[in-house]
Order: sequence, then structure tokens, then C-alpha cells
Amino acid sequence: MATRLSRQEADQLAAMPKLISEQIRWTRTGARVETYRFLAAVACGETETSLVLHGVVGKTNWSFVLMVEPDTPIRKLTVHGRGHANPDGSDAGAHHKHVWDEDSKDRETYYPTDIDFTDINAALLGFLAECTITVPISPETLIVERRLK
Repeated sequence: MATRLSRQEADQLAAMPKLISEQIRWTRTGARVETYRFLAAVACGETETSLVLHGVVGKTNWSFVLMVEPDTPIRKLTVHGRGHANPDGSDAGAHHKHVWDEDSKDRETYYPTDIDFTDINAALLGFLAECTITVPISPETLIVERRLK
């Protein structure tokens, strides 16, 4: 069941200082195709809300998602091979950020100009900064042998 969260509450959670105390480590999960994932608990001292950060790199798509447990993505950076449409019908494009809204859930997107899409590691650091997440130990560097979009 989805968490009941307003856009204002989601924005407040995203803006609060947060901490991931352990190193973010990628795990290879694909047998035939290189697929990588991580999951990290996110501490937010100002609230009891349970937050996690997910990262996924697939064959053609990749994403980072800041979630209110169990299933509310309050911020998301995604790259889709085909992209998708926003609730108003406009094209979200292949590279976009999602924001949470109580009506459209996480379907509202915008094109970010602050993310380096050519480097997955730089994109992760940019996403952490946007979500005000501090990581005392630098995330493990992901080396992907194929070109990411």
C-alpha cells in the first residue's frame, strides 16, 4: 500500500539533511547481461520516516531512487531507452528526474541540467547532492564495460 504523502511533505523530506553511514556498494545481479544494483538505508535525524536509496544499472536503463518505505519514490533520476509521457501528455524524454505528487504519484518529470549523464558515478554524486544526502565514505566506483545512455 502506498504511503500517503503530499508534494510538500515529499519536498521537505528531500530537503532535510540525510546520511548514508555505510559505503554504497554495487552488486552484479545479471547472469547474461551486466546488471548492477545497490540498496542503502538513509538516516534522516529530523524524522522517524524510513528512507532507502536504490540504484539500478540495466542493459539500457539506469536509475537512482530515494524512497519512503515501503513504496513511495519521492525523488528519482532515470534514463530509459524509450522515455515516457508526463501526466500532461508532454514527452519526458529519455533522461529525466521524477518528483512525488499525491495526485500523479511519481509520473511528473523534468529534464535535469545538473547531472552528468556520461558518467554513472558522477550522476550518483549529483543525485546524492540534490537529495541532501551525505556519504562520509565515497560510493564504490562502478565500471561498466558498455556505453550507458
